[in-house]
Amino acid sequence: VNGNLILEENLDLNGQTITLGASANLVESSGYLYGTSGTMQTTRGIANPDGEDIGGLGAIITDTDKDLGNTTIIRGHAAQGSNGIKRYYQITPSNAPTNATLVFNYFDSELNGVTESTLKLFKSSDGNSWTEQSSSTVSTENKTLTLTGINSFSWWTGAEEGSGPALPVNLSSFYATYIGGTPTLYWTTQSEENNDYWNVYRGNNNNFTEATHLNANNPVQGNGTTNNASDYIYVDNAPVVQNTTYWYWIEDVSTDGETEVHEPITLTVPFEDTPGTYEKYGLQQNYPNPFNPSTSISFTLADDSDVELIIYNIKGEKVRSIYNSFVYAEQVETVVWDGNDANGKQVSSGVYYYKLITDTKEYNKKMLMVK
Repeated sequence: VNGNLILEENLDLNGQTITLGASANLVESSGYLYGTSGTMQTTRGIANPDGEDIGGLGAIITDTDKDLGNTTIIRGHAAQGSNGIKRYYQITPSNAPTNATLVFNYFDSELNGVTESTLKLFKSSDGNSWTEQSSSTVSTENKTLTLTGINSFSWWTGAEEGSGPALPVNLSSFYATYIGGTPTLYWTTQSEENNDYWNVYRGNNNNFTEATHLNANNPVQGNGTTNNASDYIYVDNAPVVQNTTYWYWIEDVSTDGETEVHEPITLTVPFEDTPGTYEKYGLQQNYPNPFNPSTSISFTLADDSDVELIIYNIKGEKVRSIYNSFVYAEQVETVVWDGNDANGKQVSSGVYYYKLITDTKEYNKKMLMVK
């Protein structure tokens, strides 16, 4: 984005990265940012800043004695644990500050149930383990947290005083797909503390109190305490209605019974005129889907052709070519993928695409590996 990005209503960052150009500014007029995944960021030169709100992102920096050089500021809205507010910054200057001041802005809507008067700034070197900055001060009137005497920048968030060096669960992404007639949820944590298990809820509107608990008898096992990234998948096998939007929530439950419900995401189930229709020619949907660890892929061509069948990951990176040969017309070919990449290593859970390349046409479909 170049120029001003003016928010006249709320902007959902989920799954998005918005980059402000060197002269761009965020203007939070009648709206604000939200979303448990996704960020807004900017990179620009900062020389001897004096109360400068870089790009209008709300992290105001003062260090009149130092040229910080090219500085990247990333703003996100995933709460860093149940005691953290729904805003964080990652500030990375080329040159370390000498005696800087940071004014961290927030909104009432980001307090996440934390008592505002108890707020302190928390700092982390890696976004996992957080340390309370006891000398930071809060202004409930101005909606700011302020810290002086800073000689290094990194990750920053606000949290309840006394929350400890590590905030319980750092959720970095949460999204859903609709594959093979089944809604599937994916989420990733960057760290966890005493995380026992996860609950999953689904509703027909953005009202958590009316949502249905999908996995009351089968919770998703958490990873206890870890500073490593953890990936989760949940397949929603409850009946769904076509052309309908659903809201999903995930809730982490600690070993001592404390809970945190994260911001919801939505998934719209598409309308299908003739679900399950079999096309005589072309690439068929793999079976089974979801699968673990192997699945079968079938195709039939109307004309003779050289063909190649290639697996890609969700980033579009080639995983493996599983078939490369000449095929005669009307010949039904079935190829089994064992779930291994080109190096013989089992791939991780997630969405994968498979592409059939012929002399005249390409076919694409997607599938889901669930472990």
